[in-house]
Amino acid sequence: MHPLLRLLALYRAHLRLAVVVMAGLALVNLAQPATAWLVGLAVEDLRSGQAVARLADGSLDASGAWRWVWILVGVTLLRGVLQYGATIVAMVLGQRLLHTLRARILDAVQSLDLAWHRRHGAGEVINRTTRDSDLVRDAVVGGTRSLFELAMVVVGTLGLLLWYHWALALVPALLVTTAILIMRSHAGRLVALDRAAAESYDAVSQELSEGVQGVRVIKAFALERSRVDRFSRTVDAFTAKARAAVSYTAARLPLPQLIVATGHVWVLGCGGWLMMHGLITPGDLIAAMMVIQGLVFRVEAIGYLVRLFADASSSAGRIMEILDANPAIRRPASAPAIPDGPLELRLAAATVRIDGRPVIDGIDLTLHPGTITALVGATGSGKTTLAQLVPRLRDPDSGSVEMRRPGGTWIALRDLDPAAWRRRCQLAFQEAFLFSDTLEANLRLVRPQATADQLAEALRLAAADEVAAAISDGMHGRIGERGVTLSGGQRQRVCLARALLARPAILVLDDATSALDALTEARVLDGLRRGLPDTAVLMICSKPASCAAADRVAMLREGRIAALGTHAELAERDPLYRDLLGLDRGAA
Repeated sequence: MHPLLRLLALYRAHLRLAVVVMAGLALVNLAQPATAWLVGLAVEDLRSGQAVARLADGSLDASGAWRWVWILVGVTLLRGVLQYGATIVAMVLGQRLLHTLRARILDAVQSLDLAWHRRHGAGEVINRTTRDSDLVRDAVVGGTRSLFELAMVVVGTLGLLLWYHWALALVPALLVTTAILIMRSHAGRLVALDRAAAESYDAVSQELSEGVQGVRVIKAFALERSRVDRFSRTVDAFTAKARAAVSYTAARLPLPQLIVATGHVWVLGCGGWLMMHGLITPGDLIAAMMVIQGLVFRVEAIGYLVRLFADASSSAGRIMEILDANPAIRRPASAPAIPDGPLELRLAAATVRIDGRPVIDGIDLTLHPGTITALVGATGSGKTTLAQLVPRLRDPDSGSVEMRRPGGTWIALRDLDPAAWRRRCQLAFQEAFLFSDTLEANLRLVRPQATADQLAEALRLAAADEVAAAISDGMHGRIGERGVTLSGGQRQRVCLARALLARPAILVLDDATSALDALTEARVLDGLRRGLPDTAVLMICSKPASCAAADRVAMLREGRIAALGTHAELAERDPLYRDLLGLDRGAA
């Protein structure tokens, strides 16, 4: 089914409003030929002397004419009221449809896995949620409304012409059909051109997003001019594609409009002939000219409708790509409850392939409650990919990741509710992300009902208590977009405090202390041991002091665990480990 028709199903959630709009528009647009018919009757009354009669005393009785005036005024006022009401309800319907569509897109985006997000940039997702949604809303509400109105006008016009004489309706019907077929033949090319323009606009949004978010890097390397030039080239590319779509429309749509407009000539010529032969009255001819004029006026806007639906068809296809995307990680139909208390986690022959290459290759590793396991390895050895397996941000292609209460039965993470598991398993990233909100709101994301004492305790364990003291309004102070008002080390400590506030059974630190000095990092690790004594910690790190503080160290090499032991043991016996941490540069 066509993507735009599938999105029309959104009407089902607002069916009553849609029915009210369509009923109102039907009455409004059928009133147009009805008005012309009444005008024709009024003209005949005037011609026959029934509307204005001369009395015996020589005066004129215009009561019949005034009756027609009030009838026409009443019909016009009623039509105006219906038009106003239908327009207001259509605006409400449009906003509700837009809200429903955007909510569905955001829900779908949030459910998709990290692999999908790596393939689709933020600018593309934002455009599909905003620009594409707006275009679909305009077509589903405004375009459908205009198309329905056009259909009502065509039916009413041809019906009235047929009522007067079949010959009056024959040629206009053929002309309208021909125009529709011509415009339909161009629709496919228009959709392709509009999709190319939309994808080019994605690049514009991506460049703009990076230009704003990366402003510090741009200024640090004096890249302002080059970034502006690059953005200008991207805009020029979008402009060229948009101009191609507009040019295609402008060159091809006037012809069908001209074809329908020739209906004027036919109605006037044929109607005059019919009137001369007494087959229709002068009032009928006037009414026929009025309704054909209304039809031509409506058809003049059909170029806009074709372009609108072409844009919306392209946008609907882009939106359905998101809504139809299958999340790689799903909640099973019946998920067992996750046990309370300490948990063990193990990777059993876990393998992850990216582009056919094994990034994680048959790894076996167990995390025990109350222990810190350091994970080290060269760049590209698979550390971050392994870290993503633990909170189930991705699943292994083969093998399994399992958890259990100590001494209990192992349960595969695939069988658990991902949301419930992630509440027990926290991941702190190297790139600390904070929302543009207060410090307190950022912490409460993982535990909304936390008390003030629990917030303070989490900050203290993460050595971030002075961060709150440094903000002007303390816990209620806003920390700016992405935490821009804080230093890198402060952001990392606040994010770590957020993870600790959740009291996780499993904690993964993906180089989450890389911006901390040795003394602060030691405080953080000491706080972890004292504050969460039963938590199993997997810590990706590259500092010798961090490895020395861990209970054991696993060294990754080409997706496999090349060595496993304490820091002292590996430093003593493994030259690759010493070289990796810079402990023995001379020998290396």
